[in-house]
Amino acid sequence: MPTLDSLFSPRELSAAIDAGHVTRTRHPGLGLSLYAYTRLCQYEHAWSEVTRRCRGLVVSDEDGTVVAWPLRKFFNTVDHARGLPYAPPLPTGPFRIYDKVDGSLGLVFFWRGQWRVVTTGAFDSPQARWAQRHLADRDTSALVPGTTYIAEVVYPDNRVVVDYRGRQDLVLLAAHGADGTELDLDAVADHWAGVGNVVRQWPAMPLDQLLQLTRTDTRPDGSAARGIDGEGFVVLFANGLRVKVKYAEYQRLHRALGGVTVRDLWRAKGLSLFAQHDVTQLSKALDLPRAEISARLADGDPLTVLLRRVPDEYDEWVHGVLDGFTRRAESMQQEIDAAFRAHAHLSGDRRAFARALSATESAVRSGAFQRLDGNDTSLLVWHALKPRTD
Repeated sequence: MPTLDSLFSPRELSAAIDAGHVTRTRHPGLGLSLYAYTRLCQYEHAWSEVTRRCRGLVVSDEDGTVVAWPLRKFFNTVDHARGLPYAPPLPTGPFRIYDKVDGSLGLVFFWRGQWRVVTTGAFDSPQARWAQRHLADRDTSALVPGTTYIAEVVYPDNRVVVDYRGRQDLVLLAAHGADGTELDLDAVADHWAGVGNVVRQWPAMPLDQLLQLTRTDTRPDGSAARGIDGEGFVVLFANGLRVKVKYAEYQRLHRALGGVTVRDLWRAKGLSLFAQHDVTQLSKALDLPRAEISARLADGDPLTVLLRRVPDEYDEWVHGVLDGFTRRAESMQQEIDAAFRAHAHLSGDRRAFARALSATESAVRSGAFQRLDGNDTSLLVWHALKPRTD
């Protein structure tokens, strides 16, 4: 069986962990480690062979053998038209169309005499615990040890957007053999009969037609797909490449449910940038109670924490918003510097300095006085960028 070191070099893995792009979680009693890419990796588009494979990769601590094989990270169809190194142009060959199930991705594998479940980021997440209990009540006699069964964990308390109306299921999406080779889904469907359902496959159609259906929120059978009725599709090409395409209304609802606003991004980025500043100063600049600032900083990097609420399809929007703040901050800083230099000769007379700046924008004027007193102006500038509305 392949080992972790045969997939990529230890140096590459260590670099990804050090950069915050991959985490390693050790199970306290099973002698296993789980490797998963992070939200920061998604946001920074730090996709490589290492990060794409670390999507719930489970490895034996004793000898490095890969025990459970996840699906590699795959991307939206639009990403493959952008010339990205990790998303090559789509092949022209045949493909299969499957429903994209809206739950949590789980891996079912055999270890130390028992079928076990993890989710892509944790051994002991609520979804993994639910799936383990669910699996215990199912007939697993047809499952083949050495095979990794990849399933979507669906139950009411784990609803994301789609309303499955009380459904409790482990929906089989794919399977890998012990050597990591993907198995034909039809060939392993019988294994899963005692456990749960198999993901729905739709009749073949041109990709452009499928994309048009998602833009108009229409199922392949012609029925309407509201945002709570379905997420979209996974397309599996004959060469093994997967891509996803989501209904327009689903994407809108997913973002809305996250509830992240432009003002939220401004605050989170401000907390990240100025975390070392005095809490009282931060409270005034970011309009947040001191206790809330302390709590947010204790949870980790505030921007990274906030990004967990943003679907990765909206990372470009996040980048655009934050880049806009950065450009405006740099521009205002330049205005402050220019105003201070223009009137530095009046620095010995604060009243004269104030009169000379009387027609200047308030934030620039305040910044010039901070410069006069030898203070840093970066937090003042960030406060001036606060969005008036969400």
